Formats: sequence, structure tokens, C-alpha cells
Amino acid sequence: MSGEKLVLITPVLGRLDSFEKFLDRFLQIRAKMKIEIELVVALFSSDTVLERLITAIERVEKDQGDPHVVRFVVVDGAFSRGRGIAQAIDAVHGNALLFFVDIDMILSQETLESGITLTVPGQVYFPIFFSIFAQKCRAQQSVSETNGFWRIYSTGMVFIFKHDYLKTDGFDLTINSWGQEDLRFTEAVISAKLKVIRVKDQNLIHPWHPKNCKNLVNKFFQECVPVKMAHYCSYGMLYEEWKYQQSPLFEEAKLKKKHSKIAFQ
Repeated sequence: MSGEKLVLITPVLGRLDSFEKFLDRFLQIRAKMKIEIELVVALFSSDTVLERLITAIERVEKDQGDPHVVRFVVVDGAFSRGRGIAQAIDAVHGNALLFFVDIDMILSQETLESGITLTVPGQVYFPIFFSIFAQKCRAQQSVSETNGFWRIYSTGMVFIFKHDYLKTDGFDLTINSWGQEDLRFTEAVISAKLKVIRVKDQNLIHPWHPKNCKNLVNKFFQECVPVKMAHYCSYGMLYEEWKYQQSPLFEEAKLKKKHSKIAFQ
């Protein structure tokens, strides 16, 4: 690998339990890797659990006896994924290999090793990850058409060398939410004449979790709703549910104050 080390970059807002699980998984994988690995976390001053997130990071620093294993930056203002990643990158020195990853993802050693192999100077790797359906709509949490779907149109997970990142225009810092910042950054990578490579990674899994679109407006809300619905079930199962809701059985169930077979949230 041409870089000095691998640095994971992740923005975090709330979700303390998920973050602590991500930290534990990161440390387990780090102990098995042969290269130097760090984690830089972007926190936000507006976060109601900011101090608790910082305490979790400081606990890792104390346990590991090394302040460089997990570091954090605090971004002023409201949450912005792109702004958080950008400021975290500023805290990375040298031409490290960067991996932009969210705490929702199930991190694996295989994914990191693939990123190291497939990313070279001048070439950016956007792994295609697999999203698991809601529990009511899948047989098990494994990669298959009945259990989830490949996120072909999502480019939020990225392996890129810092020197290559600096050749781009970076993230669109006007986006103050989740969504679209990944597509804008992909456009910036292409505009910088960097080579893009995409591969389905069966080890990079996005588990189902409730998705809240209520606080989004305009095009962000319009994009959020279909993504939210697509994460519940396959089109086949959604169609079967639609047929069920048109049937006398559904009307009878409503009269008995029962819910439909799929509990949409």
C-alpha cells in the first residue's frame, strides 16, 4: 500500500449504543490487521449526547494506551455528513488511505483488506454494500435476493488516498443532512479525472434499522421516502402485501383491530 496507514472516517450523530458497538468491532479488527489503522470520528456540537460520545472515545484511548487509535473532531452547528467527513480528513496527516464509513455498517476485516488491495494512487474504490430487509421480510441476515438488495446507487462508502481527495473539490458543504452528498462527491472524483472502481462486497452489510424522513424537506424528503420503503421488503413481498390489503381478509382483520402482516414504521 502506498499510504502510511489506513484511516477510517465516520460522522456520528446520537446513537450512542450503535457507536459503541462500532468501536468494539473496529478494535477487534484492528488487532488482527498487519498495517496501522486509525479511526477519526466527526462529532457535532449540536448533538445532545456529545459528551457521552466523547467519553466513549476517551475510554478507548485509556484502554489502548494510545491517543492515536481513535480520535475525534467536533464540528460546529447542525449535522452535515459531508462537512463532518471533510473536517475529519483535515485532521489526518500524510498520504493515508482513507475509508469513509458509517456506523450503521457491519465492519469486517475482509472489507478493509479489499479496500487496501483495490485502492491505488489515482484510483478510488466505492464498494457496493448490501442492505438487509426488515426482520418481518427476510428469512435470515445473509446476502440473497430474499433477504435484501445491493445498494447499486449509493456511493457513500469510499476508499481514497488523501492526496487524491485533495485533487477533488471535496464535499458539497451546503448540504446539511444525509443524502446527495455522496453523489456530489462522486461527481467531484470523476471531474478530477480519477479512476473509479466499484465492486459488490458481500462482507459489507447494512443491517435494517428504522429510517426517519420526517425532519427532511423538499427533495431530501422526496428521496428519503422511496429509500425507506425499499428497505422494508422486496418488490415481490410488497406486491403480496398490496394484494392482501385489497382482499376481504384484510377488511375482516381491520374490523378485528388487527395489523397487516408487515408492520411499516
